[in-house]
Amino acid sequence: MAASFSLAREPDVGHLLENCIFVELCRRDARVTYFTTQSGYEVDFVAEYPDKSMDIIQVSADVSNRVTRNRECRALEEASFSLPNARFILINLREEAELDVGNVRVNMIPAWKWLTDRKSLIGLMASTLRRV
Repeated sequence: MAASFSLAREPDVGHLLENCIFVELCRRDARVTYFTTQSGYEVDFVAEYPDKSMDIIQVSADVSNRVTRNRECRALEEASFSLPNARFILINLREEAELDVGNVRVNMIPAWKWLTDRKSLIGLMASTLRRV
């Protein structure tokens, strides 16, 4: 429906993917904020979960271009200086890998896989049951 009212010819898949990830983070009961590094790089999501774990997440539809991948990873690497105990995740549409970027390990994962992550779903069910 949103595409019906858009002035753009093509849908902004990256923006739609970010919205999808944000909704899922809320569903997982995360406290969601964003973060700007000292150099001015913006991290899409800082997700703090009820169990006190934290994910630093960048979302980019296509990371096949080296320039795009480096930009997204650079923001995660810089965020690691301020938030060293977090997990660092780059969500995209297709690629999966573990990347060593400076002093941080980045888990690059396709959105479908992150969205259906069994561990997260089990944790969500457990936290829901505790509230009942």
